[in-house]
Amino acid sequence: MKPLRIFVADDDEDDRFLIMEVLKDIDQSFDLCFFTDGTALMEGLSNRPAEELPGIIIADLNMPKLNGLGALKMSKKMAQLRNIPFFILSTSSAERDMQESINSGAVDFLVKPNTYDDLLLILNRAISTVFGNNQPRFAHG
Repeated sequence: MKPLRIFVADDDEDDRFLIMEVLKDIDQSFDLCFFTDGTALMEGLSNRPAEELPGIIIADLNMPKLNGLGALKMSKKMAQLRNIPFFILSTSSAERDMQESINSGAVDFLVKPNTYDDLLLILNRAISTVFGNNQPRFAHG
């Protein structure tokens, strides 16, 4: 079984590093690809062969150029991308942001927590929601 490919878009370098560490802690075999904004994410997804598409997309809500919600809406309009589970991750806990994300096709709206362990729990739960017991293995402590 090939490793799960996860595309992550976040404009904050520290957040990208933390997300990378957490995802590797969940499962070392994850194939991770990071983007600094929604435009770069969509460029990374465009014209990619089906076998190279990610199994999950995680995008920050607030980014320059194209935000996570814009990338979500664009991906849901593209036949080759519309069925890829897409999660919005944000420091915002505003009900309208959550509702718009879900209504636009996000699997879930994940509020960025303040601790590594909480982010580990949230991302592990999100991935498990999509893949059930087959993936991932909770590798942390």
